[in-house]
Amino acid sequence: MATKAAAMGSLHWAAHAVDTAIGALRAEPTSRAVTDALHRAEVAVSALPSGLVSTTLGRLVDTAWDCHLAGQDSSARLVAQRGAAARAMRLAS
Repeated sequence: MATKAAAMGSLHWAAHAVDTAIGALRAEPTSRAVTDALHRAEVAVSALPSGLVSTTLGRLVDTAWDCHLAGQDSSARLVAQRGAAARAMRLAS
């Protein structure tokens, strides 16, 4: 039980970090705050055990980096990756 609770805590921490990074990207795509938030999201996702959720969250972070580097606040790929990550999160809970 304690292990599952710890895993869920890590999952929520990673999801929150990724959500914060996406929010920063949408607010100001080229800012240093986005860079910092994306770095925090990468750390949080890398702490997850390998599997569907860590893979989809990692892809979402990678796509957010692409948007940030292009100076865009969103893209069709980012929207698709968010949907995939949301579905993976639902399956994990």
